[in-house]
Amino acid sequence: MIIVAGVILYLIDALIHPEKY
Repeated sequence: MIIVAGVILYLIDALIHPEKY
């Protein structure tokens, strides 16, 4: 599922760069 993979990548990116959010 491409959509699920996109959400997972978004969450990982949010954890790595929390200051952006």
